[in-house]
Amino acid sequence: MSERHPELKRRVADARLELAAAILAMDAVEERIQAGEKIHSLQEQAAVELAKNAYAQTLADLLRGEY
Repeated sequence: MSERHPELKRRVADARLELAAAILAMDAVEERIQAGEKIHSLQEQAAVELAKNAYAQTLADLLRGEY
């Protein structure tokens, strides 16, 4: 599919990088929270989870060729 659609290949790579960055950022925050630091309110944490899920869904859709 990526040979026929080089833009799709670039978008998949971009989505993977964004998802990886989001996961790394979330892991770093989680480590700080576990160490006892108060970072975010529950609403902010929920917003981060929703963003992570949206990135994951977008990546899954791209990999399935649904975009």
